[in-house]
Amino acid sequence: MATVGYFEIQVDDFNRAQAFYRTVFDWNFSKFDSSFEYFSIDTGKKDGEGIDGGMLKRQAPLAKDNGVSGYMCAIYVASIDETQEKIEKYGGSITMPKTDIPGVGNVAYALDTEGNAFALWEVSK
Repeated sequence: MATVGYFEIQVDDFNRAQAFYRTVFDWNFSKFDSSFEYFSIDTGKKDGEGIDGGMLKRQAPLAKDNGVSGYMCAIYVASIDETQEKIEKYGGSITMPKTDIPGVGNVAYALDTEGNAFALWEVSK
């Protein structure tokens, strides 16, 4: 079975996007030695849980008005309510509020400062 092993975020403004993800999710970024501007993303994964990724300049325009241009990644969070507040405080927006998935958890959709869509996932306790 194939598994997702890496993700990339395309951005228009590296500083703005990195500030958003660093502040909201506590991710770290490091410049990658490449022929084009690229940053590695350290999500703080531990014990094989989660994946890391990369950040590069946007290669093509976003799909009109919804931020979706491909896969949507879900970011596991302890509290969707608290994370939604941070997202809006630091320049992102909520496109689908917290929705209960009975017996599984809660999901919400958001856009980052660059217009990229992502999901928040809160596992049932």
